[in-house]
Amino acid sequence: EAAAAEVKEAGAAAVMTRDTDVSDRAAVDALREAVYARFAHVDALMCNAGIQPGSDVFDSTDTWARVLGVNLWGIVNCCQSFIPAMLDDGRPGLVINTGSKQGITTPPGDPAYNVSKSGVKTFTEALQHDLRETDAAISAHLLVPGFVFTDLNRRGRSEKPDGAWTPEQTAAFMFERL
Repeated sequence: EAAAAEVKEAGAAAVMTRDTDVSDRAAVDALREAVYARFAHVDALMCNAGIQPGSDVFDSTDTWARVLGVNLWGIVNCCQSFIPAMLDDGRPGLVINTGSKQGITTPPGDPAYNVSKSGVKTFTEALQHDLRETDAAISAHLLVPGFVFTDLNRRGRSEKPDGAWTPEQTAAFMFERL
């Protein structure tokens, strides 16, 4: 609700919010149907959901399944659900999937997150290749921010660490590069 209010305040003509478990393909399909019912088409799809509860290689809880379900399958589900409809619209568009430098550098300490973001990188590269080969008017992009200070990684800190970006800086960088 706060995000919707902020977007409206920034001048958006229409805003829609909906809680969606992106790891659940049926929930994503229901979201797509609701979006198309409200707006008739989608020109930009940003897949940005993510969790980072911490993990280790031998974690026997469902942490790995939850992290991969949201961080990787969430992106796959959203792309597989929305992009065919976007292609059917025949309009130019773009897809932005949020990765992480941890999916490239794979530092020790959180292997489930690293694997999920490495998969996002690989999936997005494959998606872009596929879209290019079919002469689609839609392009796919991978956003790989560095350390962005958010609630995802706050872990009790109240001050932004040196070198970390704010979400606003990350968004400005993304729009500048697009």
